[in-house]
Amino acid sequence: MQYTLWSRGRLLGETDLGTRIDTEDIAIIDTHYLLSIGNDPEEEKRLEEELTVEEEAEVREMLAEWESEHPAWAQSLEPEEETEFPRYQIQVQLVDEHSVP
Repeated sequence: MQYTLWSRGRLLGETDLGTRIDTEDIAIIDTHYLLSIGNDPEEEKRLEEELTVEEEAEVREMLAEWESEHPAWAQSLEPEEETEFPRYQIQVQLVDEHSVP
């Protein structure tokens, strides 16, 4: 019997739940925690203080050049609507990466 796997109304895949796939490691990641550690204003300030004025200008110039060559990338940073992330992610390291059809 085939089963479908869904998350937030989106089809993730199908399985018969009868196949065993050997795993090396399984991790459950709290995405709320991950999002919180990326927004430390003190850390950002410390990183900015380590650059000289010339280095900062060079970084800004490189970024502007790259963005002009890749305009779709800059637009992709501005989501049309707020993305609701799932609270947890499950990451699995397989013994044999080719064991999943």
